[in-house]
Amino acid sequence: MADDNIQHGIDDNPNEDGVKGLELGALGGGAVGAMAGMAAGPVGAVVGAIIGGSVGSIASGAAVDVVDSIDNDNTVTGIGAEATPDVNTTTDISSSDTTISNSDRTNDTNVGTIGTSDTTRTSGTM
Repeated sequence: MADDNIQHGIDDNPNEDGVKGLELGALGGGAVGAMAGMAAGPVGAVVGAIIGGSVGSIASGAAVDVVDSIDNDNTVTGIGAEATPDVNTTTDISSSDTTISNSDRTNDTNVGTIGTSDTTRTSGTM
């Protein structure tokens, strides 16, 4: 997916939220089921993990699908009408003016590093 400078949920991917919920529900349900089953011994822990993982994945996946059908995929919280700006916004300098001349610079000794493939210099030395 191309970076559109909008934060699409926590993972910045608005697609397949139900599958993500199913997977996380299986992990959480499996862990809780295993801990609950430990009271019955090692076999109980395994059975608890299997049952807890199955129930957790189904319930969580279904719940996320319902919420995903009505939420705003362009925000971190899923609520509101506005879009949340991307936290890792990048600037494509190939689409902007990258010509630098000495008149643009105010301090020759403290300008930072500029790669020769990123800019076109009209005067001075690289």
